[in-house]
Amino acid sequence: MWLLGNKQAVVAEYQRYAAQWQAMLPNNASPQVKRVAGRFALLETALQLASPFTGWKTTENQTALLHSFNEWVNEYGLHSREEKQIIEQVNGWLLRNGARFIEFPFNHNQQEPGDTAGYRQLADSKEPQESDRYWVFPQVYLEDVIKGFNEKQANEILLGAGMLIQGKEKGRKYLNRLPKTIAVLALLRFAVAGIVADRYFVQAMIKTRL
Repeated sequence: MWLLGNKQAVVAEYQRYAAQWQAMLPNNASPQVKRVAGRFALLETALQLASPFTGWKTTENQTALLHSFNEWVNEYGLHSREEKQIIEQVNGWLLRNGARFIEFPFNHNQQEPGDTAGYRQLADSKEPQESDRYWVFPQVYLEDVIKGFNEKQANEILLGAGMLIQGKEKGRKYLNRLPKTIAVLALLRFAVAGIVADRYFVQAMIKTRL
């Protein structure tokens, strides 16, 4: 009965606790973590309002809730499970399938991949870069690299993680043209084999720190 007669006060208490919980989170916390913090704020509201009946002190409630929340964060991290799964899948796929990429600068000793996935621009090539870049055929990217995930969600997560290079052309947000140094030689290579070369690729990198 008290709850029904004090709705506004309850809402105000929840909003106060919710603001405190959100303020504790780092800026890069995922939406999922923020939603979980919101649920803990709801629990704290209920516990604190029920203190006259339970006899539990305010600090005891806060300590118990914070301990449970920290346990959850230790288990699942500050990023969503989907985000972690996508990053791990793409990292793993690139590491396992390195042999499917034609190296650039071209290695004359490299055997032609049986199921080519694109080009691997080595970090020691003339283009300034910190790590190898994988120029992935769009079809391979969709059907193999991010298989099982929503394309838009995966693209946004990988872009935010620094694993995807955003396209510069309108209408091709996640596609890039091959650098001329690679494209010219690629055209010649494919022409000899009688294959039509793709003009646009998904440009990806391995994330070294998860």
